[in-house]
Amino acid sequence: MDDDFNTPKALSSIFELVRSGNTYLAQNDLKSARAVRRLIKELCKVLGLDLEKVVTIEPEIKGRIEKLIKERDSARQNKDFKKADKIRSELLEEGVVLEDTKESTIWRRKI
Repeated sequence: MDDDFNTPKALSSIFELVRSGNTYLAQNDLKSARAVRRLIKELCKVLGLDLEKVVTIEPEIKGRIEKLIKERDSARQNKDFKKADKIRSELLEEGVVLEDTKESTIWRRKI
């Protein structure tokens, strides 16, 4: 395996799967997104990467973030872009990145 294992190509394949998973999420195809996530976890285990050590967010913090996102979405619908931008900036300062899609706003922790 030392001579035949192409780590850069393996990682490249995993990143392609991540892109596919993100596409499924953007299309709200959760079944496919979950299948891709399972495959990514399996392949990462082969490389010795442990994706099970995921940082969890406390429910009250998650609730606060989601409340702010709803306020921001409402402000955007009412064309109050100043308020929407302020909320986005506030969340970014707290390490939360927002991504707007056609259907909703997706958030994640800044890495």
